[in-house]
Amino acid sequence: MPRAHDFTDVSSLFYSVVIPVYRSAEFLSDTVNRTLDYFRSKGWKCEIVLVNDASPDDSWAVIEELARAHPEVVGVDLLKNAGQHNANFIGLEHVSGDVVITMDDDLQNPPEEIEKLAACFVEGHDLVVGRFEQKRHSGFRRLGSEFVQWINRRIFPAPEGFRHSNFRMIGRAVVERMLSYATHYPYTSGLAVRMARSPANVTVRHDDRIAGESNYNMRKLVALTWSIVFNYSLMPLRLLIAVGLSLSVLFGLFAIFYLLRGLVTGSAVPGWTTIMVFMALSNSLLFLLLSIMGEYIGGIMQVLVQKKRVFVSKVVRHGASD
Repeated sequence: MPRAHDFTDVSSLFYSVVIPVYRSAEFLSDTVNRTLDYFRSKGWKCEIVLVNDASPDDSWAVIEELARAHPEVVGVDLLKNAGQHNANFIGLEHVSGDVVITMDDDLQNPPEEIEKLAACFVEGHDLVVGRFEQKRHSGFRRLGSEFVQWINRRIFPAPEGFRHSNFRMIGRAVVERMLSYATHYPYTSGLAVRMARSPANVTVRHDDRIAGESNYNMRKLVALTWSIVFNYSLMPLRLLIAVGLSLSVLFGLFAIFYLLRGLVTGSAVPGWTTIMVFMALSNSLLFLLLSIMGEYIGGIMQVLVQKKRVFVSKVVRHGASD
């Protein structure tokens, strides 16, 4: 259970920082040390939960070394690669702080900007998300991010102009509600907004990567969009329902047209009108039936989806493995 705290005093809070780790062995130590230096300079209590997303490089070895060197560091090793949002969610399951900060492992989210998140948080917001002054991403990545933002605005209600990012501060109550949500794909950004009472943005700096390249590509952006739409929205099913209803009306009108024409002018081919009317009516009913079934299946899907598909291989705390 979280300890007693004063949510109006940034210095009284215990901060948990969750960092998904993938292909960052060469710069992860810099990220952690700079983050620890920031908290120590402020005199704020913190822990850093590093979630290794089955990285193929030496990231886990670096995490184990950091956990031995710093009592504030907790390392979580995932059995298989699960993606950034799953890694974030697993990190949330291992935090013990009053508030949780999620950030990237490449120092594009400067730890010094945490103070801005905290200042907004103590004003009464239970979710504060960094809105970048200028994103240091390629044109392709920015375009993909804008599309994901567009999808988010239509699925997850938020204040006008709200922007999502992985640099955020989440209140413990919001975290608990997020962890209780049954979903096969825990989309951290959307869940945080959905479970927050008072989400807010604050403008923060976005720096260049200190090394390497972004792990996001077109395939991963498409997969992310697909997962958001099909796990958190009935939009595809409702689109199909609209198409099905439209086709059922069209086929119905088609049937009426040929029935009337057959009665008035007859048919050059005996039985042709009857066959066409039957096919049109049966197709109309079939589309309507599939549409109704789709709506019911969508409702069932929202309730019965699996909650967990990611498994932890190992946890290290100050050199001790669980």
